Amino acid sequence: MYELYFLNSSQKKIAAQKLEVKMLNEAGIEHINPNSRYNSGGANFIFCDMIVNDKPINPFTQLSLSHKNGQAYAYINNYVALSSDRIIVKVWKRDNSGSNSDKLVYTKRYKVEPQWNDTFFKLNFNEIGEYKIEVFNKTENLISSNSLNVIN
Repeated sequence: MYELYFLNSSQKKIAAQKLEVKMLNEAGIEHINPNSRYNSGGANFIFCDMIVNDKPINPFTQLSLSHKNGQAYAYINNYVALSSDRIIVKVWKRDNSGSNSDKLVYTKRYKVEPQWNDTFFKLNFNEIGEYKIEVFNKTENLISSNSLNVIN
């Protein structure tokens, strides 16, 4: 299993894709497992105050716990069909104790329509810290991820 990813100038991951490549068979034909690929098309992941008419309103990169009681919406525009009837959302919190690891806060599954290009969901935060939110299709191939700094 390989993970290909692109970093921005701040060394943050902006797109990632997992790929499983199998060996050549006796006939010399390469076999790639189609379930390990996911055509994300460069999904856009935005945090915002609300969604109106399926569009994000007031996007932000930092959230205050006092603003809207720590609630935010995550909007994902995949630009191509999600091709999955479920998405899996994993929320991680950066461990600042020096152990250089992240703690899984929770995992949620949402029903979506496979033909949808975009979707959104609500997030709730009750502690300050740096969070990473990952969105996967039902076979756990990464669609997109983004980080959010939650302050007082």
